[in-house]
Amino acid sequence: MMGRGAGERILDYLRIGRAHTASMEMGFMPLAAYLGGVSPLLLPVLAVLGWIVHVNGFGMNSVTDFVYGFDAADPAKAHHPLPAGRLTVTQAWLFVMATHLAALAGFLLLSRSYCADAALAVYIVAGWWYNIYAKRHKVAGIVSIGVSFASLFLATSMIAGARPSILAIMIAAYMGLYNSIGVMVAGDIKDLTTRSNEVNVMRMLGVRLSGDELTVTRAATAWAVALNMIAAALLTGIAAASRAPWFWVAAIAALAAGSLARYALTLMRPGPFRREWRLKVWGAGQAWSYVLLILAVIPLMWSWLPGAVALFLVVPVTYFYAMNRIMWPRSGSGWAPGV
Repeated sequence: MMGRGAGERILDYLRIGRAHTASMEMGFMPLAAYLGGVSPLLLPVLAVLGWIVHVNGFGMNSVTDFVYGFDAADPAKAHHPLPAGRLTVTQAWLFVMATHLAALAGFLLLSRSYCADAALAVYIVAGWWYNIYAKRHKVAGIVSIGVSFASLFLATSMIAGARPSILAIMIAAYMGLYNSIGVMVAGDIKDLTTRSNEVNVMRMLGVRLSGDELTVTRAATAWAVALNMIAAALLTGIAAASRAPWFWVAAIAALAAGSLARYALTLMRPGPFRREWRLKVWGAGQAWSYVLLILAVIPLMWSWLPGAVALFLVVPVTYFYAMNRIMWPRSGSGWAPGV
């Protein structure tokens, strides 16, 4: 039976890789592969690869956040493995490099396309550039994180040798946009509590935190809502490109616009800051943005609907909730990771 010490060490490596949010790659990489003609029977393999890709990329992000001093400037991260001294930087880098090699080997073994390999190279370069350099320069960081996620989706959509469809390109744009929104809206709201000198878009737009009271400007709220409305427009186009009937497209348009606007307004609500509550809103919003994407493309999967619902909805959402409970039992909740 595994001792508590070994179990806690494993959890710390999972925390370094932020494995609780791996459900996104575990869902969108199989989706990209399916759009590119991969058999549904092979999609669970892509879900596993997505998990490895995630803990690698976010593991590097955790290491550089610590090395550059961002974690030291954030009291809420004092309990994380590196700031708390439970893991060394060397151990964390070894984890990052091991998962990097595993992810690269897994993708290349499955790939049947040099175009997919080239798109993967763009993903890797953009990801490394973000973690090593661009995260300290907000505009460069926003661009690179968007390019990275979009390139990963496109690479996976070509893994079987197919050219990316208009639908795959639109989903890649949506993935890139929504991860950029996470950096420059929700992430910057969360980071208002830090003492870091990292450029913060919300601060630039006049948002201020005095004690536990959040003051929000109209410009910041309009910025958050506008970005989410662009995402809603992309979801509407994705539904239309999925050959969905008109009433389904209309329903997705209304649902996406209404729910994403409410998400933005809730996240930007002035008043008591309540960091854990803001994290819960962010986590629920990120999960819902993924659910909206699957709802938009579900007409493509009528022939195997129960399996598609299990693979793309039930497993990722259940995983996200369960891993938050397992990894952050004292500093988070099911919808609010302790980050």
